[in-house]
Amino acid sequence: MQHSSEVVIQAQGLGKRYNLGRRKQSYDTLREALGRLAGAPLRVFQRSARAKGEELWALKDLAFEVRQGEVVGVIGRNGSGKSTLLKVLSRITAPTEGQAVCKGRVGALIEVGVGFHPELTGRENVFLNGAILGMSRAQIRHRFDEIVSFAQVERFIDTPVKHYSSGMHLRLGFAVAAHLEPEILVVDEVLAVGDSVFQKRCIDKMQEVARDGRTVLFVSHNLAAVTRLCTSTLVLDQGRTVFRGDVASGIAHYLEGIAADGKGAGDALDAWALNGVRLSRMEVTSPEGNPRAHYHCGERLRLGFHYLFAEEVVDFSIQVRFPDAYGTTILTLWNKSVEEAKTTRFGTAGVVWFEADYLPLRPGTYPLTVQVKAPPLLDEWVLINGVFSLEIVEGDFYGTGHPFTVGAVKA
Repeated sequence: MQHSSEVVIQAQGLGKRYNLGRRKQSYDTLREALGRLAGAPLRVFQRSARAKGEELWALKDLAFEVRQGEVVGVIGRNGSGKSTLLKVLSRITAPTEGQAVCKGRVGALIEVGVGFHPELTGRENVFLNGAILGMSRAQIRHRFDEIVSFAQVERFIDTPVKHYSSGMHLRLGFAVAAHLEPEILVVDEVLAVGDSVFQKRCIDKMQEVARDGRTVLFVSHNLAAVTRLCTSTLVLDQGRTVFRGDVASGIAHYLEGIAADGKGAGDALDAWALNGVRLSRMEVTSPEGNPRAHYHCGERLRLGFHYLFAEEVVDFSIQVRFPDAYGTTILTLWNKSVEEAKTTRFGTAGVVWFEADYLPLRPGTYPLTVQVKAPPLLDEWVLINGVFSLEIVEGDFYGTGHPFTVGAVKA
């Protein structure tokens, strides 16, 4: 839908500073308290104050606008300030400098259980949250059955939420945030802890909220979900805005930043060595040899592994595995599957290249694992986890001129 020209969120010079390792006042021990009561010299019992702590600016000089009806994907690497921004907008924490103005009620799902009183029942917490949002009891009652049904907590609605599982907390928290008619809905990556069915229901609900002309801010590392749901992006890096605009350009900017960071594939294997076998470096490149941090679905893949051996190896085997979200391997590349590699002798140093003409993977993040075997130095397969996380974004897999995203249907 087309969003309104009215600005509903405006941030100017927004900054949030945290003091790390700083304690305003030392705590008294029982011995110190008794000592003072007994008139003992204070200097005997007083501890030295902790040294001045380090300052961390989670947000710095942030400025942006969001218009009514926009669905904004807030993306960036870990530590870029995404969650802090949502907490400031939701009034969970106050900014250190600058201001953020939100016009209308803000419904927020930032962390599991945030906003719930553990001693109150689910029913009481629904009414409490509605009252905080400025709704009348009649308005809350009107939406109550819908909230409980969405959260699937009918049997436990009169049970104190301290007895809820994290999944029940999450379902009820999202249901309250999305159904009590907030003008602005703020959702963090917390949805990642839900099962796939619940995630789909949440995304469908956020789309419904957007169609009603309300505004959504969605923090996620799932770029496929951002592509499917959002109408624009806000890219953060070290607490600052580095891009504000359309979804495709925002995701490209974010992924280019990862590639330019100099970390990841090139350094992932620097520390791995065993029994005279060392994988010194991994390269992720385009077919032309340019460094890459991501590929499009259906694009040509090129991975290279630099190896060092203490002596010549005749039967070097290396496999690269791509697991799905549940850890199940869905694609394996093996150097022995290439005819000319079956009898190749390997010297003490070189590179093994893997190439796939059409990458048959749906959009998402794939934490690659590697298996190696190199007799006589390594006679058995050795598994190396966490080698590199490869990002796959939607692409024209079938060559039809239309991007292909598994599981996403766009009108």
